[in-house]
Parts: sequence; C-alpha cells; structure tokens
Amino acid sequence: MRRGRGARRFAVVVALGLAAATTARASGSAEGDPRSVFPRRARVTAATDASATVARVLLPPTVLAESRPDLADLRLIDDAGHFVPFAVVPPVDPGASGAIACAAPVVLTAVDRAADDDGHPRRERLELAVEPAGFAFDRITFDLAAGELLVARATVWELVDGGMGRELVRNAPLFRLPGREGSRGPAVHEGSITVPLGEWPRVAIEIRIEQGGWVAPVEVRVERDERAEQATGEVPLEVVDTRIDDRSTQLELARPAGIVPTALRIESASEAFLRDVRVRDVSGARLGHGVIARAGDGKLVASTVELERRPVATGDLYVDIDDAGEGPLDELRVVAQVGLPTVLFIPPPGGVTDLHWGGGRVTTASHRDLDSFARIAAPGSSAADDGGAPWWRALPVAALGPAEDNPRHQSEQAMAFAQRAGAPLEPRGWALLRELTVGPTPEGLAEWTLDAGDVAAARADLADVRIVDTKDRQLAYLIDDSATQPVEPALTPLAPHGDASRWLLALPDGAAPVAAVTIDFEEGFVARQARILGGPGRDEPVLAAPRLERRAGGTPFRVALAGSPRLAALVIEVENGDDLPLTPRSPSIDVERRRVLFPASPGKYRGLLGNPSAEAPRYELASVRELALGLATSAAEPGPRGPNPAYRPPAPWSGRRAGTVALWIALGIAVVVLVGLTLKLVRDPASRS
Repeated sequence: MRRGRGARRFAVVVALGLAAATTARASGSAEGDPRSVFPRRARVTAATDASATVARVLLPPTVLAESRPDLADLRLIDDAGHFVPFAVVPPVDPGASGAIACAAPVVLTAVDRAADDDGHPRRERLELAVEPAGFAFDRITFDLAAGELLVARATVWELVDGGMGRELVRNAPLFRLPGREGSRGPAVHEGSITVPLGEWPRVAIEIRIEQGGWVAPVEVRVERDERAEQATGEVPLEVVDTRIDDRSTQLELARPAGIVPTALRIESASEAFLRDVRVRDVSGARLGHGVIARAGDGKLVASTVELERRPVATGDLYVDIDDAGEGPLDELRVVAQVGLPTVLFIPPPGGVTDLHWGGGRVTTASHRDLDSFARIAAPGSSAADDGGAPWWRALPVAALGPAEDNPRHQSEQAMAFAQRAGAPLEPRGWALLRELTVGPTPEGLAEWTLDAGDVAAARADLADVRIVDTKDRQLAYLIDDSATQPVEPALTPLAPHGDASRWLLALPDGAAPVAAVTIDFEEGFVARQARILGGPGRDEPVLAAPRLERRAGGTPFRVALAGSPRLAALVIEVENGDDLPLTPRSPSIDVERRRVLFPASPGKYRGLLGNPSAEAPRYELASVRELALGLATSAAEPGPRGPNPAYRPPAPWSGRRAGTVALWIALGIAVVVLVGLTLKLVRDPASRS
C-alpha cells in the first residue's frame, strides 16, 4: 500500500512537472512571434504558378470592421512567422466622380404609346440613334421632367436592320420622385439604364409604367463611365439611439472603426413612403443628401443615399429623416456600403500564408517594396487605369478562407521578453548625454526621437548612439526610418559670384542630414535659375540646380536634396542677369530626425551621443525588427542635451588610435635603426669592405 501511494505521488509530480514544462514552452514560443499580437486571422491561398510573382486578395468588410481605419494592424505572415511583403490599394474615395465621356448628338423618337381602358399610361416605346455611330457607351441616362410620382421598368434591345436584335437589359428601374412643399430634397430623380459596354448605333427602349404618367424625358444621353470598377461590401450598422419628433426621425448609428461608407442603404417595413434624408458625421459635417421611397404597390424604388464626402476617421454617423408630419417609418434598418481595398502580395513558396489583423496594437503600417505598386495602382494615379481596367486586376486572385480567432494571440506586452539589460558600458567615451524618463508602455516599447541637434551631435551612421540604465548597462535598440524636422538656419549674405547673388545658410547645431531647403523672397514675380551648393568652400559641390519660377507671391520655394547629405552649412546661389538681386526671407532647412525604439519598463535611463571611435552595436533585438517597428510605443521624455560628466577625452594610444600610434612608433624605431646602420657603414671602412 505504501509503495502504491508513493508511485501515485511520483506520477502526480511527474505530470505536474511535464505540464509546467509544456506551459513554459508554450509561453516561450510566443516571444518575438509577430502573430501573437493579432486576435484574428484567415488563411490565404494563392496559385503556385511560378510565373505569378504578385497576387491579389480582396479584403472583406469583416476585416475592415475589426481593423484600424488605416489598416496599420494588418499583416501577412507565413507559417514560419516571417512577414510577407504586401501593399494595400485603397478603394475609390466617396464622392470621386471619375471621368464620364458623352456622345453628341443623340436622336430620340417616340414610336408608340399604349394606355389601359381608363386611359392610364401603361407602355411607352422609344427608339434612340447615336449620331455619329461608333461611340461605345454603357449607360443611357434620362433627364425626367418634373411631375407626379413615376415608377417604371425599361427593357433595351439593339436594333439591327430595322428589326429587334440582342436584348441588352431587362426590367431596369426608372422613377421620378416629385418635390413637396417645404421639402429640401431633389424634385426630380434622373433615371439611368446600365447596358453592356459596346457600340450600339440604334436601340429600342420599351418602358412599362407601373405608376404615374408618361416618361416624356426632357433629354437623353448615352455615356461611358470611365471610373475604375470598385468592389463593394455591406456592413449592418447598429442603431444606438433614435429621436423622434413631429417632423423628423434622427438615428445615431454606431460605426466600426475601420468602416468608411460610400453610401447608406436605409430600409423600412412601411408599405409606402417618400422621405428626404440627410447624413452627417460626428463632427457635424454633411456627408450626403438623398431620397428614400417605396411605391404604393410595395415595390422598393429608392433606398440608397450616396455619400458625397468621406466621414471623419472614427465616430458615429447620424441620419436625419424628414417625416413631414406623416409619422416615423417602421422597423428602420441601415446598412453601410463600403468600397473594398485590395491587397497585393508576393506569395511565399507553396502559395499559402495567413492574413492577420485587428487588436489595434500595431499602429504603424508596413512599408515594403510593394508600396510602389500601391502608389501607381491607387485610384486617381496616372498609371492606375488602362482603358477603364486597372492593370492589377489581371493579377491572379488568391482565395481567402473564413475569419477565425488566432490561437497564437496573447494579450501581454509584446516586447516584455526583451526588457532585459545587456552588456555593461563604460560611458566615459561619450561626450554628450540626455536623461530619458520612460512612463508606462503599452507594449513594453519606448521611443526616443532624436531631434536635429541629437542627429548633428552623433556620427553620420548613428553608430555611437547608446542607451544605458542607472547601472551603465546597455539597452538594446532599433533605429527607425527617418522623418524630417524644420530648422531655422542663420542667413548670411556672401559676396556675389559674377551676376549671381549668394547666401550662406548655417545650421544652428552643426552638421546634420539635410532633406530639403525652403526659401522665400520679398519679390512676388520670380523667374531665375538657382543652385544649392554644399559649402562654403572653394570646391562647393552642386546639390541641386532648380529653376525658381512663380507669377505671384505667397508660395515659398522648396528644393529637395537627393540622398540627404550631411551638412553644417549650404549656399544658395541665384542668377540675377540684368535684374536687381532678390531679397530673401524665411529660410528653412528640413533636417532628418530618427526614432530610436528600445524595450524598457518605466524608469530613468540615459541616452549617450558623440563617440567617433565607437563600434556599431549588435543586439538580438534586430531579429524582431519588423515586429517592433509596427508596435505602439510610449515616448521617452528627454531632458536637455548636455555634456557627459563621466566623459574623458581619449588618449592618443587608446581605442582605435592604439594601432595607429603603435604603427608610428614602429616606423620611428625602424628609421632610427636604419640611420644608425648607415652612419656606422659610413664611418667604418672595414665594414664597407
């Protein structure tokens, strides 16, 4: 019995140990895994055709509703935990009208009309001729005269040699919504019939009238819509508040963060209605204005209100329905129609990867080589369309699996595993320091932004940047891509060079990478050649040679410098010809600044700068760079930049200089020995023999 109880105890201990080890391995496996910060995922499967180097997938409304509005918390990650390059092509903005090409003239002929026994209009037949023929169109638009409510259906055929040919469209809706006294809505709705794109020299249009009088269009046009085709999806919006008075119904609609509607579809169980509708966002800005209606026979005529502008990034939407004393509509339901973005990506080997999104913990969008694809594919870019069809629509389409909860998702700080001190550092080699105060960090990641003075004080490659704790132990860090900061330089006139005026612009904090120069002049009209020189000095390199030209004042000249050269000063040279010199004013220099990201818990730290002999550091943190650069950070509050009290100037024989000093000593000894041997040979004849 005793032996049995001991065996059971041993088994329990072993089981608990295995469970603890398994838990430790599971928790450890998430360290640095970028998949752990996203709560949602879906499988993406692309064709494995080797010739297809780029594929595309359409983002469904579910992804948009669960992501940040800017889609910063969206990534493609393969099964090994590596990021897959991708870019997002945004949908067309609400209110973007695009280009419409129209033909003229169009000849419309009323062929016959038919009425019922009571004389009510029942059918109207029209024929349309495009003159001259040869114009391809995909829409016939009627401008309808004002009048009573009209509900009709139109069928269109191609006319061939006087007979009926191909049927182009069947039962397309046409309607006219009359204006009412006191109504702020449109009195007339245009009726548009969409047909297949083609050259249709003559067409027949049969209109069956369900309610109202004759169509009798004032004008008819055939048009070709050259806007890029846009995929759309729908997201039901929750009505969080309803306010009803004797004139109107006001709806407050909860909008998911990532949803930016292009239109709202408003549905009601009421049998017949005609209401004006206005839509606004949380800022009060008007987004759209339209009419919703249902005819007396219960058929839905109009339910969609197009939005003329993009709402603010987040916040509820508000719908105001003008009831005009007729009482509120029953069982209102509102659905947001959204344009769907397209993701372009490079499929990994095998073509299978996972789309991860949501959580809002990743706040910086991914920047990859495919960003150039997104720029030229975006709506409105010069390369986006080719005959109305964006080039990227020819790319193979990847299949997107169902959305599901991400089993690797963890809620703890993403960079908690990296919050450990590194190797000790002797700070006496660094000339400058800044005290850094780190507060609470949402993901265990702090951010120190190097200003223009910091960048100027550091080496050009920033290899001498260090962060240490109170015990002089290093903290690993990453340096993000550069941003710019405007700096006001000192402006000093220089002696003219020939017929050119020259001015020296000196940076206040010393040499720093200069991204651009901005300068204005008192004179409004300017048309002169200029040069930006890296100087001052005899061999001043030409950094840019812009033509400064404007017809009136108010627009300063901004000149970008390729490669952001590191400069302490530069020279602006402007040719005058036979004109008087210009009078410069308000110069500005855009200096690059950098974000330094480092895992840290709240506390006091020090940033060190200014050590020309420092070796570039090597940290394990570099292996999770892509994860860290996207996470939310907490800004480290920097103290004033000042001298490092522990700084000691390097001795000639220390550090990198030690090898140089030793070399010179060895050369000196060799010279002394050679001189001694030479003198001995000269003085001793026996030695010469």
